[in-house]
Amino acid sequence: MDLLIATIFIFVLRLADQSLGTMRTLLVNKNRPVYAAFLGFIESAIWIIAVSQVIKDINDHYFGVINDNLMEITIDTPLDIAGFQFNIIGTVLDGGSGGIAADYDFIINLY
Repeated sequence: MDLLIATIFIFVLRLADQSLGTMRTLLVNKNRPVYAAFLGFIESAIWIIAVSQVIKDINDHYFGVINDNLMEITIDTPLDIAGFQFNIIGTVLDGGSGGIAADYDFIINLY
């Protein structure tokens, strides 16, 4: 249910964002730059709120525990997985462990 509410929330925010963008364009064409700038500020704030909600949902649904020394990555799929690869950018990895991946003979490499 939370995912449905978040989806509707993001949809409404994007609808408002796009509507304000249209109104801002009309104000610029009618030579009302102060009002257009104000609407641009509100439009940007709405966009930031929508994107932060998406990022929050990504962190809630695709990662497990995240703290200073640990980032747990989970994969939930009904299909068999023959292998996978992902890159982590912006940090130095000290080590890696396979968990259930190692139990099924996946190879853990750090480059």
